[in-house]
Amino acid sequence: MQIPIPQVVKVNDALEVVPVIPDSRVEIWDSFLSLQIKETTQRSYTKALADFCLKVYPDLSISDALQNFLLLSQSDALTFVLTYRKILIDLKLSSATINQRLSALKSLVDYARKRELCSFTLIDVKGLRSQKYRDTRGRTVDEYRSVLAEIDRSTLLGKRDYAICRLLWDNALRRGEIVSLDRSNFLPQESRLMILGKGTLELQSIDLNPAVVIAINDYLLVKPNPDNLALFVSNNGKRLDGKDIARIVKKYAEPVGIDLSPHRVRHILSTASN
Repeated sequence: MQIPIPQVVKVNDALEVVPVIPDSRVEIWDSFLSLQIKETTQRSYTKALADFCLKVYPDLSISDALQNFLLLSQSDALTFVLTYRKILIDLKLSSATINQRLSALKSLVDYARKRELCSFTLIDVKGLRSQKYRDTRGRTVDEYRSVLAEIDRSTLLGKRDYAICRLLWDNALRRGEIVSLDRSNFLPQESRLMILGKGTLELQSIDLNPAVVIAINDYLLVKPNPDNLALFVSNNGKRLDGKDIARIVKKYAEPVGIDLSPHRVRHILSTASN
């Protein structure tokens, strides 16, 4: 079985596609690419598959690498692809880039299976979830301000709770994202926060507005057990958990007659911004 593809070479550390003269073996590759309507998709798939071959089969040509790959057993194929996925993660590539490369590989394998050119599937290879964050405003701003007004910012717990509630509202963070924050993730001079989003393996940078930066700084000045790595801690200096965040929101929402939870905050923001 031969799977010829356009030659891909490195030019100034970038992958470039070089056309080749067609021959009788090109039909398989061309028929796969012909399923992709956009030329940009064809180019991105070509580069993605070339990247896989160069990283997993560095001593083989692109066509030989794909040929060997498609002849693997189910278990060996999964091992190769998961190894490739780990390489991309270690290179700290974005989730979108990793998912695009995996998608190209899975598409080729799916097509090859339909043509009875391979016997395995990559259905169990999952991509990384990518989460976008943004400052959000909406028609419930006044309601949430009333919640924030309930917080006594002169106390240690008040300073902590105010910073948490600002992150929930201003940056639409999940409670799991908040409790996983370490002190080192907060970059006040740059007005940024490094978070580990749901389903992702790399830290993502989000921008903080001045009010949030001030709120977190005010809390850190009085934070108990300052040597604790966690950004937000309880009275006894232990890292908060998701249930603690839910209790904090409920504590200040109930007095003003608002049914609110961390998830509800995200739902309100999503609805208001559409």
